[in-house]
Amino acid sequence: MRALKVSVLCALGGAMLFAGIALLFSGGDVVSGVAAAVLGLVLGLLAAPEFQPGAFRHAALYQCVCGAVAGGLIGGWLTQSIETGLLAAGIGALLGWLAPRWLHHVQGP
Repeated sequence: MRALKVSVLCALGGAMLFAGIALLFSGGDVVSGVAAAVLGLVLGLLAAPEFQPGAFRHAALYQCVCGAVAGGLIGGWLTQSIETGLLAAGIGALLGWLAPRWLHHVQGP
C-alpha cells in the first residue's frame, strides 16, 4: 500500500511539474501540456522507488518498465515510427535499470 501511495504522489508531482513548464514555455498550448504531463507522470513513477526504497519489492523491474514506457512514448511522439519507438523503449529500460545510479545526481529546485 505504501508503494502505491508513493507512486501516485511522485507521478502527480512529475505530471504537474512537467505540464506547468510546458504550458509556460509553449504559450499555453494544451497539446504540449498534456504530452509533457504524461511524460512527467511516467518519469515520476520512475523516481518513486528512490524516495521510499523499502516500499518496493522489485524496484529495478519497476524502474525498467517505467523507463521503457517513457522511452517508447518519447520515441513515438517524436518520430511516429514503430522502430524508433521500440529502440527508445529499450534505451528507456536501460536508463530505468541504471536509475539508482543517476537519480541521486539530479537536483531539484
